[in-house]
This record gives sequence, C-alpha cells and structure tokens, in this order.
Amino acid sequence: MKKLFRSSHYRFAPDTRWYNIRFWDPVIGCTPVSAGCLNCSSAATVRRNSIDSEVVRASGANARWTGQVKIVDGSLDLVSEFAPNEQIFVAGRSDLFHEKISDSYRDRIIECAHERPDCTFLALTKRPERIGKRVFPKNFWVGISVEDQQTAALRLPYLRDVTATKIVSAKPLLGPVCLREYVELFDMVAVGGEHGSNARPAHPDWVRSIRDQCVAAGKPFSFHNWGRWLPGSGPVTRYIDYDGKFCPTGEPVHIHEQDEDGTSLDGVVWDQYPCQEDAQPF
Repeated sequence: MKKLFRSSHYRFAPDTRWYNIRFWDPVIGCTPVSAGCLNCSSAATVRRNSIDSEVVRASGANARWTGQVKIVDGSLDLVSEFAPNEQIFVAGRSDLFHEKISDSYRDRIIECAHERPDCTFLALTKRPERIGKRVFPKNFWVGISVEDQQTAALRLPYLRDVTATKIVSAKPLLGPVCLREYVELFDMVAVGGEHGSNARPAHPDWVRSIRDQCVAAGKPFSFHNWGRWLPGSGPVTRYIDYDGKFCPTGEPVHIHEQDEDGTSLDGVVWDQYPCQEDAQPF
C-alpha cells in the first residue's frame, strides 16, 4: 500500500495532484526552446483534439509547434465562470512569457487573477528572462520549467526578480539537477517524467536527489508521475544508465503509463505545497 507523505509544515492536498486543474488558454501556440520541448505534451493535445491546426503540425508520431501564437477570442471573459476555489493553469498550451505575446495583453491576463481572489492561478515558463520585475497578485503563482542542470543554471537565477509564490517545475526531468545554489529563491519543486511514444525515461536517482535536496532545505516537494517509463521490471523492460540513455544493463525501467505506482516515489506519494491561507494548492 502506498504511503502519503504528510508534513505539518506544508499544506497537504491528496486530492489535487493536478488532475482537477482547469486549463485556461487566453493564448495558444508556442515555439520550442530546449530539449524539454521535444515531445511537448501540450502540442500533442492540441493536435489530437484538433484545437487549432495553425499552431501545430505533425512530425512523425509527434506534434510540433509551428511558432504561431494566437489570442483566443473571448477567453478573458471566462474568468467570471470559474468555480470558487478552482485551480487555474494559465496558458498551459503556450508560454505566458512568449515573445509574441504583447506586454499589454499579458498584463490583462494577470489582472484577471485580481478579479478572482478566490481562485489560484499558475503560469509556467521557459522564458524567465522576460518576466522582469512585474508585480503579481498573491493568488498568482509563477513557475520556471527546467529539465536538467544546464537549463536550471540558465533559468533559475531569474527567480531573484520574481515577487510571487515561485515554483521550480522539473517536468519532464531529463537529467540530474542540483538546486542547492537556488534553494532560497523558490517556494516549491514539482518533478515528473515524460509521456508519449517517444518519451525519454527519468532515472530514479535524479528524482530521489531532488527530493532529498528539498527535504534537507525544508522546501515542499511534489512528485507528479514517472511518465511513460516506470522504474523496475514489467511489460517491455529496458535498462538505462545514469545519463538516462538506454543500454544493455543498468537501471530497469518498463512501459506502463497507467501503473498504480506511477505517482509514487519509493512507495511514497509526495504532495507538498507552500502554505497560504488564502490560496489553494496546486
């Protein structure tokens, strides 16, 4: 039986786990910027659901962003329809800080969070250099996406200029990440693997290392899922080395995205979030 990690220092929310989050798309479309974009699940969702054929194109078994970014008409009016205490993922099928989104429209999107203080909003970005010293509402969380040490070193220093609840999102995790240099800059770390037929596996020791760093620093840690490749043997077992490359021997991983242990780390489900009296956890 899986154990749920509880802590008196952090809000514990076993029923959230990002499954009930509402996607709110004031803009749609993006441009790849790093290796974490290679198998973008958002692009795949847009293509699979035929949401907008202009912003994505087929590329073998994958979907690729075309580089077009489009404003979704009427999307700002939807804010009044959100249920009380909803968790809102902002521009989850784009990047709120994409260079093709004007500052004025971006500010209008953020202002919507002021209009719904009963909800919690989260925006993730791979373009933290574009955040600047903007002031965010208290119920607006800002996350910076990283996938390995190189992207962490490039992006996380920009957290110094962000005034908000700050999240490090290591999804998909594609390599080991040392966060000790940045531990005073963020409020929480979320980790997850990659999905899809071309998904790259996350080595279990990468995830354990980030967990241990968070525990040592007293920072909330949330493990979302392993993605396509789970640790251990099972259907379609392969082996990976510490670099995450498939090899003849090494750490066993297997394909089984619906495995009941796909959301646990060493038998424990980690769901920690920063405490905020007037904000719902993601």
